[in-house]
Amino acid sequence: CNLKPGAERLIRHLDSHNIPICIATGSSTADFNAKTSSHGDLISLMKFVVKSDDPEVKHGKPHPDIFQVAMSRFEVPGPASPQNVLVFEDAPNGIKAAMAAGMCSVMVPDPRRKWPLCVDTTA
Repeated sequence: CNLKPGAERLIRHLDSHNIPICIATGSSTADFNAKTSSHGDLISLMKFVVKSDDPEVKHGKPHPDIFQVAMSRFEVPGPASPQNVLVFEDAPNGIKAAMAAGMCSVMVPDPRRKWPLCVDTTA
């Protein structure tokens, strides 16, 4: 799976400034491993990865579970509140999940998919 433009630079920048980062993906462990097999050096910079088949994730996106689990796993002192978490997402359901978790989010659309320009954020 190819990285989005700027992803590697952003990850390395955050890591170099000791800003803790993780991945909270809607992919299963098998799918995640297949998608990231050539990016081990970047994945190693993550504090952890939460995948959709994690036993603590009861409901998938657009439910907030995966982001809530991720926030709970940061070492103390972790984010003081969900508003201290910034989520980068590539799908409308992920944006909805971040909002439901009370987190700020940035949409980074997947160029291979045709999403509407705006996501209904009231749902």
